[in-house]
Amino acid sequence: MPFRKIAIIGLGLIGGSLGLRLKKRFPGTEVMGISRSSAKIKLARRRKAIDWGSVSPEKILSRADLVVICTPVSSIPGWIRKAETWARPETLVTDVGSTKGDLVRWAERQKFKNIIFIGSHPMAGSHHSGMKFANENLFDGSFTFVTRTPRTHPAVLKKIVTFWKKISDKVHILNPQVHDRIVSEISHAPHALAALMVLTASSASLPFAASGFLDTTRVAQGEPGLWRDIFTANRHFVLRNLREKRRHLDCFIDFLAKNQTASIYRWLQKASRTRSRLSPNL
Repeated sequence: MPFRKIAIIGLGLIGGSLGLRLKKRFPGTEVMGISRSSAKIKLARRRKAIDWGSVSPEKILSRADLVVICTPVSSIPGWIRKAETWARPETLVTDVGSTKGDLVRWAERQKFKNIIFIGSHPMAGSHHSGMKFANENLFDGSFTFVTRTPRTHPAVLKKIVTFWKKISDKVHILNPQVHDRIVSEISHAPHALAALMVLTASSASLPFAASGFLDTTRVAQGEPGLWRDIFTANRHFVLRNLREKRRHLDCFIDFLAKNQTASIYRWLQKASRTRSRLSPNL
């Protein structure tokens, strides 16, 4: 572990799970928690996700070697500013937010004197939220995106990558805009479609929903405020992807309307084969 004192801002599902992972695998690392809720800090300590915590960020940020911001997307810039105010010079700061383009552009326009920021996004999570659902195994089988731009310092990037390799199975380094395009296709737009499926099913049909419907729409249970911020921050790519999906849906509707059974079969066959290659057993 390249860091001895790690501050986690936000003790929800991701922040709590990260703390549990760190304390389990690296018991010698001091893990500190920051939350606006003293009750969350007490719960995190009781579950041994942190060594100690505070609702006063300055008490912790001044001690940390690494700060990991695990809060909703819209609040991350504010926490970065707080880290700049109270952290020691050359403190590394990263985050777990699921959008990167706007955030990294904003961070690179700032003239930070104390901190160095690199954006991250572990692809792990659940439709549940909160410290009570935190799980040290949440990152099993997951990978993490770490962003790089021409202004990223190679030595700092290496330390952040080393950190995430201790937490998740793989790390992918990529441009922030490429990241946002990818997650719009595999996470953000699918979440919108899951919500759409729930909202367009009639109240008479929903009581009979079985595993197929429930599995497909599970993510629609996600916290609305968090997802509102994600859609807003990644609006450009989500809109583009949803419009592309609408074009394909219109094609399928046309196949049905014209009773083109061969086209329907080929459409479904292509989808089945593609999905099977991703993870045959899931």
